[in-house]
Amino acid sequence: MLNRLGQNYYTSNKMLNIILNDKVQTMRAQGISEDIKIADVDLSFIRNVDMTTLFSNILDNAIEAALVSDEKKIHLRVSHVHDFVTITLKNTSAEKPLKKDDDFLTTKPHHEGLGLKNVKRVVEAYKGDVQFEWRDAHFITRVMLTG
Repeated sequence: MLNRLGQNYYTSNKMLNIILNDKVQTMRAQGISEDIKIADVDLSFIRNVDMTTLFSNILDNAIEAALVSDEKKIHLRVSHVHDFVTITLKNTSAEKPLKKDDDFLTTKPHHEGLGLKNVKRVVEAYKGDVQFEWRDAHFITRVMLTG
């Protein structure tokens, strides 16, 4: 049914499927190539509002960074490793982001950088860990959640 509606099936989690279809539509409209692989992972322990906060924020940031890059690529992987759900998002990023201590700073005018703070808050609520890294013209977000 999703295919007839022009939607892709990425995962059995309905909320994440909605988010991914919306973001992929944006990526394709902007000329960003996507590579998304979601393993058969039970994400039912994540509340819909937290799923939205986590994935929408990291994907929106990835889209913005990839948009001004030469290659315009986003790779997303969600898998299960031991007792953890792992999320790895890697996107092209032309410029090294600003950083203060261990935190990356927003460069958007009139923004306070609440997106990544909200991501950290959600990850902490699920007794997880999140790491951000910029390397070789790529921004990498790694999330581990206990499920």
